[in-house]
Amino acid sequence: MDGSEPTRLSAGGCQCGGVRYELTEQPSAVYVCHCRECRRQSASAFGISVIVTWPAVRLTSGVPRSWTRPTSTGDTLDCAFCGNCGSRLWHRSVRDGSVSIKGGPWTSRPTFGTRCISGRRGCCRGSARPRA
Repeated sequence: MDGSEPTRLSAGGCQCGGVRYELTEQPSAVYVCHCRECRRQSASAFGISVIVTWPAVRLTSGVPRSWTRPTSTGDTLDCAFCGNCGSRLWHRSVRDGSVSIKGGPWTSRPTFGTRCISGRRGCCRGSARPRA
C-alpha cells in the first residue's frame, strides 16, 4: 500500500442500497442518546451516533439528499438521507464540520470499540461533537 488510498474502517449505507459510504478514521465518540431530536430522527426510543470529521466520510456510491435545520445553539445541521428510501445517514455541523453518522446504516461490523453514553444532555443542540 502506497498510502494514497485511505484505510476503510467501516462501511454503511441506506436501506435500499442507493447510497453507500466508508469511514477512514476512528470515531471520537459513539453514543446513545434519548433526547427529543434523536428520538424523532430515529423513530425510536433513542438514537445512536458515531462522531467523525467530515474528511473521514468517503462516499462510495449514490448521492444523498439533504435538508437543514437550526439548532438551539445557533448552529445549522445538514441532515443527509437517501432520496429513494428515506434512510437518515448523517448530520453535519455547518459551524465546525463535525459529522454524526447515524447508528443504523452499517453494512459491515464496525471495527472500532464503542463508548456509549446514555442520555447525554445537549447532544443535538449544536456541534455533532460531544461536549466534555
